[in-house]
Amino acid sequence: MKKNIQVLAYLIVFVTLLISGIVLVFNTTQPIEKISFMRQIASAVFDSSGQRFAHQIALITLLLSSLLGMVLLRSARICQILHLFAHNVNNPTLLGVFIAIACIPSLLLRTTTLPLFIIIGAVVGSGLFVFMFTRLIQAKITYLGQIGIISLFIFFFVVLGMFYTPTYPTVIDFVYSLSHYEVIFLGDSSRLASGQILFETVKNYYGILVPSFLAAIQYDMGYFFDFGQYIKIVQFSQLLFLALALINFYLWKPNNFIFLLFTVLFVACYHLSTNNIAMHIIFPNHSGLRYLGFPIAILFLLLSRTFSLSRTALLLGFVSGYLILLNPETAICIVVGYIVFFLSRLPAKPIYYLFIIVSLFISSLLLAIISFIGIFFVIFNYYPIPANLWDFLGISVDAAQNGYIGLPLYFDIVMFTIGFHSLWTVARLSLRWSYAFFSVRDSHKLAIAVILLVWFAYYMNRPDPLGLLGYLFLYTFLVADFFNLRFIQRFRKKGAFFLFSRPHIALLSFIFIPFISVNCVTTLALHKRSLLSNIQAEENTSPLGGILLPKALTPILEMKAHFLRQQTEKVLTLSLYNGFISILSKQYMPLPYSNVDTVVKGEKEHQQLSSYILAYHPKRIVFDALSDYEQHVLEKTEMPFASDYAVFYQSVTRLLVNQYHLVGEQAGWVVWEQN
Repeated sequence: MKKNIQVLAYLIVFVTLLISGIVLVFNTTQPIEKISFMRQIASAVFDSSGQRFAHQIALITLLLSSLLGMVLLRSARICQILHLFAHNVNNPTLLGVFIAIACIPSLLLRTTTLPLFIIIGAVVGSGLFVFMFTRLIQAKITYLGQIGIISLFIFFFVVLGMFYTPTYPTVIDFVYSLSHYEVIFLGDSSRLASGQILFETVKNYYGILVPSFLAAIQYDMGYFFDFGQYIKIVQFSQLLFLALALINFYLWKPNNFIFLLFTVLFVACYHLSTNNIAMHIIFPNHSGLRYLGFPIAILFLLLSRTFSLSRTALLLGFVSGYLILLNPETAICIVVGYIVFFLSRLPAKPIYYLFIIVSLFISSLLLAIISFIGIFFVIFNYYPIPANLWDFLGISVDAAQNGYIGLPLYFDIVMFTIGFHSLWTVARLSLRWSYAFFSVRDSHKLAIAVILLVWFAYYMNRPDPLGLLGYLFLYTFLVADFFNLRFIQRFRKKGAFFLFSRPHIALLSFIFIPFISVNCVTTLALHKRSLLSNIQAEENTSPLGGILLPKALTPILEMKAHFLRQQTEKVLTLSLYNGFISILSKQYMPLPYSNVDTVVKGEKEHQQLSSYILAYHPKRIVFDALSDYEQHVLEKTEMPFASDYAVFYQSVTRLLVNQYHLVGEQAGWVVWEQN
């Protein structure tokens, strides 16, 4: 029966991929990008609704096919056919089918897989050698020695970057970084700490827990973080993510040094090899912070394995409440996974018992949100509840489903493998659940696979390498069983053909070990580049706000901030450097934006901004008076910062010309004053 279930699971995956692939082809408005091994950043944004719809069809097909499979397994005739198929199809054949399916997209798109096989051939030998060597020395490494080696990797990959001073050698790097950091929590936490009201002038759809926590610290201490400290917080979140991930992996597969080493290389190296937005590693992205909910959710799921189901429901419900506040888009996936976990633990219970468990889960979730509201009220003296709760929830759910604006889909062998294996895991475990009693570990694995598949919606909408961290973390639990270390000895006896004898060995040898090798090399190169860029930048930069900026820009920003601090009446700042200037001057905009010129685009948004301004009726509105140095630098970039800002200035001032008049340039500002 075990082999029958595996074969039927393969058939379910094939049907799911076939149907969703057809839907994808007929609903994609632009051609899918060509294949690129482990790396691809789409150059243009476009409507990704067809890609998201294909993902939804895949989930529905998987559900219906699994239910049909549960029924078919009850038929003796069907079981005989499956048994005959399983008896005549060996593992190398299944591997060949997988490789064929993996190559179909590239062939249909008239692309070549030659670079893929060239890179695989170049790195697979070295990857296997390192893997085998590590296995041979494992017996001679003490427990403390193993911890020391893993700690050394973490220090080199993550902690080392925290010793650098964040450096922006050009104005372009600096302006780009502001929109990168402000959108998530930087601007929101500072404005909350300054006394602005959450959900009124501070609107956040990415999660309010981190901004509220940072705002509470600043509000209580009367001390505001500078820009450099915010970057350090982002770096610390990366370290926290990896630390929690390692704890999870150890609980999942304890006393397996090779597996833990694999997880560090698999997750950390990739994350840092994509951490290259400003060409140095000290400009971290928010992946560690955005996906922090995943290791927290899995940790509590694993810690509750000895609890009764009712206690588990209460614990996981409370955790889910705070994860929703942390990041709604990942929390939705986690809640779905938790509910599937409860369902898998109730095969022999009456159906009403499931409703009791789900009721306990939801009650605990609501209790967590209420407790946050109470704590927030004690600190800030008002309740953080939107004026129109239903509209806010609708916008939040839509943001969680769609994420950023879409990007064209491309074929990536790693993501295809993750999706294929996740589909197969859910199908296989669902069929097993209908046939035999589940172990707790099987329920955990099913829940994690479901979380991964639901979260796949984000990749289908925006296939960006920077978003891969969450998938790698979740997928590591599914490949943990691959690390049966006996295959090293079997490899010695059978030779290279052994690599094709089992699908999981082939996946490790030809996909994941090369993946790790490429990312290790990239990470080493980035560290070298980071160190050199810091050394070279020290001569042409000076410190301001906890970071190093170009010497020509520093006095300009200091002059702008000094002007704002001297104002005794209400001033509204609409600048390219909004977030940094606000932190530097401690003057925060009472608008539902932290970085206006990069968020407010188009005539409709400009009219909305003008209505906000008229409601606030500041005495003065100040815009950037860009110096010759700033104009020269900004015009050299492919991103038209200067021209976009000029359009923004013209549009907004045209809408406000009846209420405000131009005064002139003062201290690096173009000043408009109320009539």
